[in-house]
Amino acid sequence: MKDLRKLMKLALLLAVSFSISNTSTAQCTTWKDLEAGSVEKETAESNYQIYKDHLKEKNFEASMVAWKKLMDVAPAADGKRISPFWDGIKLLKEANKKETDEAKIADNNARIISLHQQCIKCLQTKKVIIRTAKTDEALKAKIADQKARQAEDMFSTIKSPSADIYAVAKEAVEMGGKTITYKALQPYAAAAVALYKAGTVPAEEARQVHDLLNEIADDNTIRQEELAEQYLAEENAKKEKRARQISKLYTKYKIRMNKEFKKVESEIFDCEYFKGIYMSDYEEGKDDVSIVKTVYSRLKKRKCSDEDPFIMELKEQYKVLAAAENEKSQEEFNKNNPAFVAKRRYDAGDYTIAIEKWEEAIAAEVDPNKQATYLFRIASTQGRKLKQYAKARATARKAAKAKPNWGRPFMLIGDLYASSARRCGDDWNQRLAILAAIDKYRYAKSIDPDVSEESSKRIRKYNQSRPEKADGFSRGINEGASAKVGCWIGETVKVSFK
Repeated sequence: MKDLRKLMKLALLLAVSFSISNTSTAQCTTWKDLEAGSVEKETAESNYQIYKDHLKEKNFEASMVAWKKLMDVAPAADGKRISPFWDGIKLLKEANKKETDEAKIADNNARIISLHQQCIKCLQTKKVIIRTAKTDEALKAKIADQKARQAEDMFSTIKSPSADIYAVAKEAVEMGGKTITYKALQPYAAAAVALYKAGTVPAEEARQVHDLLNEIADDNTIRQEELAEQYLAEENAKKEKRARQISKLYTKYKIRMNKEFKKVESEIFDCEYFKGIYMSDYEEGKDDVSIVKTVYSRLKKRKCSDEDPFIMELKEQYKVLAAAENEKSQEEFNKNNPAFVAKRRYDAGDYTIAIEKWEEAIAAEVDPNKQATYLFRIASTQGRKLKQYAKARATARKAAKAKPNWGRPFMLIGDLYASSARRCGDDWNQRLAILAAIDKYRYAKSIDPDVSEESSKRIRKYNQSRPEKADGFSRGINEGASAKVGCWIGETVKVSFK
């Protein structure tokens, strides 16, 4: 069914085109060409006004009736305007909005194309001479403009074959040059891309179309902005507004046409093209690691070589920025995670710095259990690594206070007593230090089942290091008596012999 509809549309388009080519004189008749005083001339003039009035009121159906009557006898009106062709195109588009018959829609579309061609023919033969196209140069520009309008209707309204759109759009651009209307941009781009995909237009030609259209869009955008500034200086608000509107339209249609080329850009463009696109992004954001990374990855996707000087520059710049970014991130992380830094410094043997960082972590922490953990690590470092036994014991007691019924701080104190016992004077005092250690192990076991097994092992280990009974008797000290431990320990213990 779809193929049949396509054939119907093509047949109608060909039929209308053939009809137009064979009636070049009749299609440009003006009412001035009609016999003076004739009914035809009078009705042509009146039908022109009637359809115009209805069109102004958006009474499209009534306007169509009068318009058709005009076109039957004097399609070029008074020979000074092309509005009957443009108005007819508008009326046919409006008719298609309500039409459901595919054949009639195809017929209306064919008539739209024929009206474009008819208008062009009348301008070319100078059967119609409009005020804005009296010189040869202005007339050429006007014809190019009309061809561009035809290409746009073929693309957006009629959905003509890409080859037909391409031919009309190409002719419009070649004729109009750098000042061609923005209406030619997207149809030409879309047709070029479609024909490239079909294998009809080579990649080189598609690239040339791309470059030309972008140059046209950029030149006209700048030119219209310059005109706007000129009109602003002349205090011509109306012309200034119009110039800025046209500038925006060129920008808008440039975006649309480049969306068409984007569909095949990876196929038709080389590394140099993409470098041109992304170079400005890099120059504006070369100090932003994310921008440099994005530009690099995009160019690599476009098969830019690692030996390309710009790629090499991107890689080097990324390394520099990434290193600085990592350093900055690490500094920020360290600032917000002092406990992590403390562990790392501890592993590196920087015990004093590790303690400072754990103290920072304690100051920033609200959870007492975590505070207790950090205090315990400080105590362990002070005692085991720095041999600061008294400080270690004081810190361990703070840890125990922060986390009640936690046996680990007392296990640590016991270990410190046991490990430093040999520094506590004679054999008797050294063995009293062991008793102090055993007391701590027993206390830890009594409040915290989690250290029970470990505590029992320690007690069994040091039981044989308790004082000898003979030494006690020689000092007049019996089992169960109190005795003061010397050295830094300074605790009182109940004597128990081996």
